[in-house]
Order: sequence, then structure tokens, then C-alpha cells
Amino acid sequence: MNLNFFKNKKILYIFFYITLLIGFFLSENTNQGSEYDFIIVNKVIKSFSEDLFGTFNNYNEFEISHFPFYYIFVSQILKFTDSIAITKFILLHINLLLPYILFQILILKYNPSNRYLYFLPGILFVSPNFRSPSIWGLNDNIALIFFSLSILFYLKFLSEKKIKNKIIYAVLNAFTLALAAYTRQYYAVFSLFYLYKFLKNFDLRIIFFYALANLIFASYAIKSIIFNKNLSYAHNFLTDNYSNNIIFSTTIFIIYLLPILFNREILFRLFHYYLNNKIIFFSCTMFTLLMCIFFEYSYFYGGGIIYKIIYSYSNYLYFFTFFGSFLVIIYYLSEDYKNNCFLFVCLLLAFPMVSLYQKYFDPLSIILIFSLFKNTHTQEFIDNLKFNLKYLYSYFILIYISSLLYNLVLR
Repeated sequence: MNLNFFKNKKILYIFFYITLLIGFFLSENTNQGSEYDFIIVNKVIKSFSEDLFGTFNNYNEFEISHFPFYYIFVSQILKFTDSIAITKFILLHINLLLPYILFQILILKYNPSNRYLYFLPGILFVSPNFRSPSIWGLNDNIALIFFSLSILFYLKFLSEKKIKNKIIYAVLNAFTLALAAYTRQYYAVFSLFYLYKFLKNFDLRIIFFYALANLIFASYAIKSIIFNKNLSYAHNFLTDNYSNNIIFSTTIFIIYLLPILFNREILFRLFHYYLNNKIIFFSCTMFTLLMCIFFEYSYFYGGGIIYKIIYSYSNYLYFFTFFGSFLVIIYYLSEDYKNNCFLFVCLLLAFPMVSLYQKYFDPLSIILIFSLFKNTHTQEFIDNLKFNLKYLYSYFILIYISSLLYNLVLR
């Protein structure tokens, strides 16, 4: 992609906005599942708009695996507009907050004078899993907006000096993470990461207020899990084979690391890392072999892009890809390994489902890589963003076009 045409960042984002509008009017469905998911949730949204309390009391009958609050919110917009098309159009514009929040994260974490940071959030507009939920009014990006806000408040907390302001940012972090989890409950797992960071680095006053805020914000969820059957349908999606999840998560996450790590110098460093750490290489080999032995998956859906492309051709080639991906990820996590490994474990634990989809990690992985993961390779990538942007855009545009063509073939 030639960014010289888009030297003015406003032109770039106007262009992306127009493509999103075109996708909206053409009912774009590049991640394949959004249209189907919308048909399901549209029933409960209409029901909430007609009978709020009755629908809430019988929510489990709709067989939806998330808390009902987002659908209640959408139902009130529908009640006001009396048009599902206008409601979806309003929701599409709410989704546009995500690139803006990502930009705020980037200028807070990196050098704000780097003008090329303005272009990086544009990557979201070529993400199939940002576009399709935005177009179909689903809750994926809304949950990610709240989660990204929790990251932003956490980073503000780190840069703040005054204890009073630190406490405010800690409470806001807990509040926005709770909103993310009430929209899509798997974000609750990341509270373990934040709790670990707060306990490790900060004083008792902050820990007290943070723990109290979490207890208050999580009280309804705890009550619902113990006494309410509204989320019992979600149990149908839980896996009993976490080997599948580890393999799928690894081969999905690697897709978002590749454009950052794939150059000759980094590959040279990776080779020497394992040459000098043979025990780690042997441990990774044994672990991946064990995961492959217990891998068992018979569904034709899910698994991510790499699984869909490779596994049907050769399961051994797919397992080898998993092994290579795992080695690259472990190398990436090895720098500041306590922070990175804890965060990656949270990412693995967040999706204990039978079937994992690419959309769970996209654009979540992009946001995590440029915000909470700590790695000099990412910093080097940002420092050379002027040079790297065209390759980054080309890479993700290729994925987007492939997804678009694949979906058109399926249709």
C-alpha cells in the first residue's frame, strides 16, 4: 500500500471510513460468522425492545452465551429508531471508537512525536474481524473498546506520579475491564494479569482500592454464576481438551507476530537464542510433541486460518507449523518473560471453548502486541514505522482480501 497518497492522515481515515460504509451497504461478512450471529442475537434484541423484564427473566431460552446487557443497550436504540438498519448504522459508528483508543494507547506508550503512529490504527480497518462485527452490530468490538480502555487507564496509571490519580486510574481500569467482561466474559481472565501487576509493583492503598473496585464490579457476575441460570447455555461451548486450544491459539497468534518478527536479523537472533538455550529448545520440543499426541478435533469449522489451509492437506505439516510457531512465540516472550508469559497464559485461558475462531484473536492480538507485551523487537518496529508500515498494511490487506474471496466462494 502506497502511504504517500495518504500523507494527510485525515484522507487515510476518510478512505477507510468510506470502505466501511460500502461494506455496510453491501452486507459485508468477511469473517463468515457475523451474519449468522446477527440472525441469532437479533431475536433477543427485538424481544428486549418489546418486553424488557420478561425477556431478561427468560434470557436463557434464547441460547446466547453472553451476558444480556449489550443486547439490552441495543434494544433501547432499536426502540428509539424502530429500524434495525438504522440501529446497526449507529452501532457501526460506535465501533469507530476502537481505532481512536488504540491511537491513544500508542502515543502514551511510544514516542508521541512519531507522526507515523497516526497510521497504525488504520490496520483495524482491514481486519475482517473488526469490519464484520462493526457492520453487523455485534458485541465483539464493543467489548474490545472497553478492554482497550482498561489498557489505556493501566498505562496512564504507570505514567502517573500522584497517588490520588493512580487510585483513580486503577479503579477506572477495573471498571472498564468489568464492562468488557460483561459484554464478552472471556475478558475477565485478564484481571489476573492486572492484579499480578498491581500486587507486584504498588502500595497497599492502591491494592486496597483496586481489590474493592473489582469486588464491587464483579458482584453481579458472581451472583449470576451461583444463583442464575441465564448463562448456563455457555457451558455447552467449554472444551475438555485443552491441547486443541493451545495448538489453535499458537497457530492463530503467530499470524499477528509474523510481520513484526519476520526479517533476517531477528531470525538470526532466534536461531542463536535456541543454540545457546538447548534446554529450552528441548523442553519446547517435548511440550509440542505432547500437545500433538493429545490433539483431537473433528469439526469442520474453527481452528483459524493456518489450520484451515494446512491441516486438510497434511496434519503432520500442521503440527510442524505449530512447533515452529511455538518456538517463535517462546522466543518473543523470553524478554521480560514474567510479564509476557503471564499475559500469554491469560490469552490462552481466555478461550476455553471447544472451537476457537480467528475472530477471538483479531484484532485483540494486534492491540496486545503494541500495548501490554514488552519486547524490543516491537519497539524497533515502531522506531522504523515509516519503513515498516507499507509491509504491515500489505500483509493485513492480503489477509483481508483472502478472507473476502473465501467468503464469496462459500456464498
